[in-house]
Amino acid sequence: MRNSARIRKTAGTGLLFSLALVMQLIETLIPSPFPMIPGIRLGLSNIVTMFCLFSVGIGEAALIAVLKGLFAFVTRGPAAGILSLTGGLLSVVMMTAALKLG
Repeated sequence: MRNSARIRKTAGTGLLFSLALVMQLIETLIPSPFPMIPGIRLGLSNIVTMFCLFSVGIGEAALIAVLKGLFAFVTRGPAAGILSLTGGLLSVVMMTAALKLG
């Protein structure tokens, strides 16, 4: 891969990651649809992860999911970080399987 294409891919992944963080912060302002079950969220930032999977690749989508989990760990604590990390990686795996099947 040429150097300019690699820089473009890195910059695009960084922009998608920042958009995912903004979506994750907006999502914390929306009340949970199931308040009796703690930790359930809408998963709006996974829309950005899915777009990254389709437009950039599997590795970058998994990287965004891991970085989102680490950001949640730092800002909201270990429980939120673990839930975000497992939910994000599971969504990447399921989206990849759906992409390969159909």
